[in-house]
Amino acid sequence: TPDLIYVHLIRVPVPVTYKNVFHIDYSGTSQDSIGLFSATEEQFKNGAVASALHMYKSETADGSVWGQNVGTDEYPKLTGNITGATSVKSSSLKLVTYDTDTTTYRDKYVEGLESLLPIPERKDYVFKGWFSNKDYSGSPVKFIPNDATGDLTYYAQWWHNPSIVNNCYEIGDIGELYQFADMYNSEAKHTSTCVKLTANIIDNKNVLVNGKINEADSAKFKKWTPIKNFIGTFDGQGHTISGLFVSSSADGVGLFGSIGLKREVGEKAPVTKTVIQNINIKDSYFYGNKYVGSLIGRAESASILSVINISSESNINANSNHAGGIIGYYGNDEGPDEGIELNIVNVHHDGETFGLNCVGGIAGSILYAKSTIINASNTGATLGYGGIGGLVGQIISYDTSKSTMMYSYNEGFVSSINAAVGGLVAFQKYFLDLYNSYNVGNVQAGTFKSGGIIGQTDGILSIVNTYNKGIVSAEKDSLVDALVAETGENSEVSLNNTFYVNTAKTTQSGTAASATEFTDLSLAKKLHDYNKNGINGDVWGQETGDAYPHFKKNVVEEFAAAYIKTLNLEIAISSSSSVNSSSSTAQSSSSSAKSSSSSVNSSSSVTVSSSSEESSSSAKSSSSSAKSSSSSKIASSSSSRWMFSLYVLAVASTCSST
Repeated sequence: TPDLIYVHLIRVPVPVTYKNVFHIDYSGTSQDSIGLFSATEEQFKNGAVASALHMYKSETADGSVWGQNVGTDEYPKLTGNITGATSVKSSSLKLVTYDTDTTTYRDKYVEGLESLLPIPERKDYVFKGWFSNKDYSGSPVKFIPNDATGDLTYYAQWWHNPSIVNNCYEIGDIGELYQFADMYNSEAKHTSTCVKLTANIIDNKNVLVNGKINEADSAKFKKWTPIKNFIGTFDGQGHTISGLFVSSSADGVGLFGSIGLKREVGEKAPVTKTVIQNINIKDSYFYGNKYVGSLIGRAESASILSVINISSESNINANSNHAGGIIGYYGNDEGPDEGIELNIVNVHHDGETFGLNCVGGIAGSILYAKSTIINASNTGATLGYGGIGGLVGQIISYDTSKSTMMYSYNEGFVSSINAAVGGLVAFQKYFLDLYNSYNVGNVQAGTFKSGGIIGQTDGILSIVNTYNKGIVSAEKDSLVDALVAETGENSEVSLNNTFYVNTAKTTQSGTAASATEFTDLSLAKKLHDYNKNGINGDVWGQETGDAYPHFKKNVVEEFAAAYIKTLNLEIAISSSSSVNSSSSTAQSSSSSAKSSSSSVNSSSSVTVSSSSEESSSSAKSSSSSAKSSSSSKIASSSSSRWMFSLYVLAVASTCSST
């Protein structure tokens, strides 16, 4: 035909698998592919290579067919017998797999030659490598190095595939948690998934020592890979995950690196719904670039998220912006949508939280959504360059939605170098109602405004039945305010029954209270008796000897439980997922004892009868003051570590989403 047809032949490299394959090395190089090893000409002649081939055993190959008559044969041959290899030294090799394994593995190796270790199999388990120690610390070993000498023992690490019960993954040990993360992260397309913890889970031990990262042992810690773009339900059922360790230069670090789905180019972000509840995270360390939190690094846009009954004893360290004790960054940039909301209920963090900008003891940034925070508390130091808040770094709602914070407190030291800092919130925009909350942590700023409750507002701010007792300081007294440090030109600030220590100063319409009133129950009574516009002070209580008023545990728990019942926590599990359906039921607060550990039960309007629980609560109050003081020392000793951030451009009001 007149048409010309061209056939292009393209040479495509085919992947080759090598297992215990040797070649003569004339260049002096070592191993050039897994399972493909270099050997010297002498090792081919003296029986070393023949011995390594002869010892090899696998399901598909029996190396006993190899042999060599050293001194006569120049190289290994298929004779099955090795003679004259007097210069070859072999040592004992013990491979520990699992108790019921009946497979026969080789029991020797040749010193001076690299040698591939086998890949064992086990039903319902995934083999994750050989380790030279029983606790599987360090990196896995794939082959015996050529400089190994003496008897060797290697231990096989296994990850059990999580069981699926009633359409929900059940995770009962650290191997199953790692395996679930590996499976979920490898999926090309994520769908709503149900997960439950069935036992306490331990990863590493002694990650933190005296509140600091255990640097002496950190090289041995197993490194957690955060779960990415999770959607669905994750219920810890009150169990604890301890010993997670992440040290990464990546964005998005936490138990969950990210929540929700990423936006495709040119498309709107898909709306997703996620519930994470009833988890305690302990003895853990999370380091990343930006978007770092112990529970969630980042929530993608259009994520409907409920975080309920979470406690964390962890250190958070972000090289850049958006670090939070629980959540690093929650941001919805799709525009006003009343359906997009964030609920944080019964959460507590204790540990140092450090980042550049937008750092909070609970959340670094909460942007552009209806957000409700109930019974959130932080008792650790919160440190950074700017936008540092004891609970939240920055909180920005839309002009059509409102953010609410109630029954929440900060007891930790809060420090910023050169941008807004606040005892509870550093920067707020649009609408925020804050009531029945308090700060007793000391608040320190460098060259910018420092507020006992709010650092800076550029919106409609209402503070009701709240107080600050923390000492507020900055390089200049003119930058300090006991309540709200700076108000923008578009802001409206309303304070009702809001108190501060009378030795401090404020430009706001708060009420001064003497140091005696904080301790003699009179301030507690003023807070307790408040009842206006649907807000009442029943939650407030105090024992004789307590340093300041705090919350009654039973009142907070009852209110939080009632609010949780109003939330629709059921999530339909996609039929395309390996799990099909799930309903999540709000449980009693597994972390409430922690979250409200400074609260007391009341049998009268203010004072409480003395009981063992109340006695421990009183002790907690006094220890909290000591903690605030010790946190100052932490910040002082850490200052040299994070002064590097001075080179970063100053953030005058709010930190961006980058």
